[in-house]
Amino acid sequence: MTAKYPTLLPILTALLTGLCGCAQPNDEPIEEPNDDTTTAPIYRQIAGTSAVGRAGSWSSNCLGSVCARADADGNYLLLATAEQSQLMWSDIPEGDGTTRRLYSRYRHQDDLTSALVNINPSTHAVLDIWSNNQQGLSLDLCALDAVCTDALMASFSTEMEENIIGQLDYLLGSAWPAGRDPYGEVYLADPEYDELDLMHDALTFVVSSTDLSVFDNAGTALTQVPLSRLVQPASLTGVSLTADQYNNALDLEVPVLERDELTLVLSIPSTQPREVPFDVTVSDSGSSSSAGGELIFSHDLTLASGTSLAFSGPTVTTTITEGGHHNWVVTATDVNGFSKTQGFVISALSGIDELANFGGEGSCLTLLGGLTANVLNQCQEVQNGSTLGDCDQLLSGSVYLGSSPVPCAHEQQNGGALIGVCTLVDSELRIFQYENPLRLNNIEDFTEQQARVADQCTSSTGNLWSTSP
Repeated sequence: MTAKYPTLLPILTALLTGLCGCAQPNDEPIEEPNDDTTTAPIYRQIAGTSAVGRAGSWSSNCLGSVCARADADGNYLLLATAEQSQLMWSDIPEGDGTTRRLYSRYRHQDDLTSALVNINPSTHAVLDIWSNNQQGLSLDLCALDAVCTDALMASFSTEMEENIIGQLDYLLGSAWPAGRDPYGEVYLADPEYDELDLMHDALTFVVSSTDLSVFDNAGTALTQVPLSRLVQPASLTGVSLTADQYNNALDLEVPVLERDELTLVLSIPSTQPREVPFDVTVSDSGSSSSAGGELIFSHDLTLASGTSLAFSGPTVTTTITEGGHHNWVVTATDVNGFSKTQGFVISALSGIDELANFGGEGSCLTLLGGLTANVLNQCQEVQNGSTLGDCDQLLSGSVYLGSSPVPCAHEQQNGGALIGVCTLVDSELRIFQYENPLRLNNIEDFTEQQARVADQCTSSTGNLWSTSP
């Protein structure tokens, strides 16, 4: 995201409405059962980055039976009715026609409706270490068994997660960015900007029933350590990676998986933004496989709201009715089971009569590492399908914002409760303001603080104020 707006006051209003579920090939969404005796489901916005050292471009990211496709940068937004902590996974298309599955975890909190969950080799390795050590099964096998998965998540406490990450931090020396959380910190799938992503390019983790081994891209084992020394704060002296080992690993070429048997040729619509509603048609235009036979086409359309529609067949037509950037992903599979995936983004401008929705492009927020007593704890979102640009990404004055794939939190941010939301209608932007837990306020109580910030918001003509999204 780029700096677009001047520094603005803090606060916010409104979120994703018009929610729908996944659809069958006939383009009719699956509706959640609901009657007078049931409680309306609480939707959770789960977002993050899928990566394997490179971006998990167009990957399928799933929580239970609900999936969402990532964009070319590996960023995804998933809307789900999660009610407990669960495994998540990302199926990442590889260049050789296979799919690589990596796991992560969603930690449920009843009072929070948004979460940042990255999926990458480190999130997978941490869970794989715990699964082998506690369940006696690899993570891949445990994930296939509901009893094993439930036991795994029930025993995988926050404290244990932090302990294993801390041990890996020490074991991998300069390769692991000090103090980095692979699950819940903003991740950029670009080795030039993200040291953890660089490490994933250079090193491979292999977890057995007894040990963790770390290899470079030449297949050389750089270190090996018993799992028992990673699930407790045991000494790793003598087995940690040296700076020379890592530097040598960085000098090796990253392997590229390729397979040319399948050619995917599609006719896709113009990528120029259009005002909703409009029809989109995607069709096969000469795709083929050297294996012969017919190809099977599947289509996934993940909307800016985080909901998805599924279609099948060589030609699909549907109507786009929501503003925002929507990810359309096509996978063709040949008779041997090899596949090729291609994705593109449909840019839809909000219609005049469309109810404004926000958060589909992530947000700009005060990162925890940048929060001080003199910094505003805030978050900004642009309207889905906005024509005015991106949210502010500033590193100056009292505003210290960085980009995130996750929409603004509705309840709290960095340990501070939501004060309210200011919507700048003319700028198609809304700003969430939260309490700053590092700044003591002995002058106002919460209600007085809320009233003051509301006055700041509405002092400008056209701004709308709300105490909740």
